Parts: sequence; structure tokens; C-alpha cells
Amino acid sequence: MRAVDEDKYQVASAVAEYLGIPQITQVVKETLSDGKITCESVIEGGMLVTEAGLPVLFTTQRGLNEPRYASLPGIMKAKKKPIEVKTAADLGVDAGEVGFTNNKVQVLSLSYPPERSAVKMIEGDSADDQASALVKILREEAKVI
Repeated sequence: MRAVDEDKYQVASAVAEYLGIPQITQVVKETLSDGKITCESVIEGGMLVTEAGLPVLFTTQRGLNEPRYASLPGIMKAKKKPIEVKTAADLGVDAGEVGFTNNKVQVLSLSYPPERSAVKMIEGDSADDQASALVKILREEAKVI
């Protein structure tokens, strides 16, 4: 779901665009059949089911799989393995063309979204009474109709 792109969610989109393939985001369940993938994503208030032909790039969200935990012997072996350090030059990258100062996207400001007002429950003995009360609120208080 996230990458080391300062949580801008750009890496997956950029890779999908570069490869010219569709993208499905925040997948919690996937099913493959007949050269297609069906993905379920959690959205506000429900689930979104998306189907796409293969190949497709999809990002995941917690819940898609159960992570494996390292065993104590595995942790001990990992501590003894050497860590190879590479520079940008080792990778054939000009250090002057990468990094924070050369970002193609600059964040100008960050702010919290406006607070939502509290939910108002509409009382009524029947659906007709509730509908009438809703129309009255939309007309007189919200002034949207």
C-alpha cells in the first residue's frame, strides 16, 4: 500500500503507467481465473470489487496474507551475514540527478481536512415522515434544495 515515497502513493501508479498496465489499489483479497484477476478493496462504507485482465499491478493492504515470522536460528544467521553497501555510482546513477533536491514533485503545504459536522439522525414513525423531515432539513437548514 505504501512505499518510501513519503506516503504519496506514487510508486505503484508510476510503475503501472511505465509498464502500460492497469492498476488496482489497496487490495485485501484477490482471485485469479481465466486470465483475469478479481480484487476486493475496502472503501469508505463498503467493499469495491474490481476485475482486470492480466497483467495488472496491484497494491495490497493489511489482511491479504498472514506474514511469516523469522525463527530464532534465522535471526541469528542473519546477524552474521555481511551487508554490502552500494553508492549511487555503483548502480550507474548520477548522484546529482537524484535525491530530495531533484524531486519531480514538490510538496508546497500540508493541512488537515476540514472537520465534518456531527451526524444528524432524522426521527420519524414511518419512512414518509423521515423523508419529509429530510426534505425540510435540506431546504431550510442546509439550503441545498
